[in-house]
Amino acid sequence: MVNNISVAVSVAFALAIGSFVDQHGAWRILFFTTLLSGIACLLPPLIFDLDKVAFIGVLIVVDIVISIISEFDNAARTVYIVRKENREAIPLVHSRGSAR
Repeated sequence: MVNNISVAVSVAFALAIGSFVDQHGAWRILFFTTLLSGIACLLPPLIFDLDKVAFIGVLIVVDIVISIISEFDNAARTVYIVRKENREAIPLVHSRGSAR
């Protein structure tokens, strides 16, 4: 059930992620997705003392949040890598040498 919910949420957000990455910058999104993933992964151990129903509910919510964060991270990482490779492929004017 949790996996199906995660997939459905990921598909729902996949349509809007591309424009969000373009508007806010890939590096910034990578920074925040890493930060949020760390915080989300620390949450379940902190609330382990709750009753079983609350703990399972938190695990489901954390899984959904991590699925959303992962979709944003994957899109931003792809854009960041492509842009970095394209910048490295373009020769710099100053690197050609000016000894003419």
